[in-house]
Amino acid sequence: RLQTHGKEFEVLDPDARICTDVKAMVEVAAAYLFSLAQAAVFAVINMHGGWRMVLAAPFSYFVATVGIIAVIPKDMAFVMGRQAEEDAKYTQMLTRVQLHAERIFMLQGVKFEFDLLRSH
Repeated sequence: RLQTHGKEFEVLDPDARICTDVKAMVEVAAAYLFSLAQAAVFAVINMHGGWRMVLAAPFSYFVATVGIIAVIPKDMAFVMGRQAEEDAKYTQMLTRVQLHAERIFMLQGVKFEFDLLRSH
């Protein structure tokens, strides 16, 4: 549970959350660094305009990034937290069905489990 927020940010499945969050963070960081390097290379190639032109591309990229971050809704963390919570619940239910498939079938609980999965 995050210390500054309530129950809606409780992480139900930490392993799945870590895997998805780390993967997303690495993808974003790699894309950002690649784009910044691409802007710098483009600026050096087009250096015939002087140092102002060299610094214009990375500076405009930085300004655009700050602008995009300013436009992102403030409650995005809440939305992402709710999505992670629902994903964790669904994953746990699927895992339970996988582990207990024979017993569910023997006790004729297929309809109950199917309805439970459809409700999420």
